[in-house]
Amino acid sequence: MKLNTYEICTIILAALTFPTFVTSAPPTNPNSPKVKHDWAIKLYENQQCTGKSAEFAGMGSSGCRRNIPNGGTKGFFKGHIDSTSSVNLYGDDHCGHGYKVDAIHSNIDDKCKKIRGKKKHIKSFDITCS
Repeated sequence: MKLNTYEICTIILAALTFPTFVTSAPPTNPNSPKVKHDWAIKLYENQQCTGKSAEFAGMGSSGCRRNIPNGGTKGFFKGHIDSTSSVNLYGDDHCGHGYKVDAIHSNIDDKCKKIRGKKKHIKSFDITCS
């Protein structure tokens, strides 16, 4: 079987363009909705909100979260808190209400907040959304 120049060029062109069709992703729609969180916070290892940090975000209420790195945190930034949500911060590992250190609401400033009082570390938190 002998191929003519046109057939050879068609085969080469098809071979060169095939990987493009296989690997290209569909274009993203700039009008597609962004993921919305009811709440988002950033916890820091120190009161100056510098150094190691951990970010948490989610939708709706949540039970007690104990997975705070570095044994707890001393400062935090409110990322986004929906007006129907609040984040309760605790000085123990079990969200014990006798150990509540602070609460983050939508109306607090967007600046570094340090933990005050006897309980100097946030070791757990929970989220309440209505």
